[in-house]
Amino acid sequence: PATLVAKRPPPLPPPAELQSAVALFDLGRAEEALKKLTALAATNPENIWPPFWIAKIHANRLELENAEHWVDIVLEREPLLAPAHYLRGLILQELGRLEQSLEAVRSCLYADPEFLLGYFSLAGLLGRLSQPQRALKALQNLEDLLAGQDREAMVPEGDGLTVGRLSEFISAQKELLA
Repeated sequence: PATLVAKRPPPLPPPAELQSAVALFDLGRAEEALKKLTALAATNPENIWPPFWIAKIHANRLELENAEHWVDIVLEREPLLAPAHYLRGLILQELGRLEQSLEAVRSCLYADPEFLLGYFSLAGLLGRLSQPQRALKALQNLEDLLAGQDREAMVPEGDGLTVGRLSEFISAQKELLA
């Protein structure tokens, strides 16, 4: 019989000291944000959030090797952090390492079976790997999770993506797979 794994509570939210660095990034001042985050990472080596944001900034700048390095640091410290596995999956996909990306996305969904973008990413990867039926199943799982949610609600880790817009993406992806 399958063993049930107790879902761990998510780590504490980013501490207030990170907010100014994140705000710099949001203002388009990524270099300043990186300097501040790197200093925070050096002075708080147990804290997962500075390296997580460093990885995100490097990924956004397509500095993929640096992004992978930093997200791996996060996952060493917090192996069940779904957003970090998701980010790692995106990085690996951009690097063309699809099988490793698929493994990272599956780890994301293992860590948090309700991580919405994990299912969407899983479907995209399975489609690229010529597994359309499995991709459609991932999209169905995502639709089930979205059922009844407010269409204007923001999707976690979606950078402003709403539930309604994600639903539109699902429909478009399903048409491509059919």
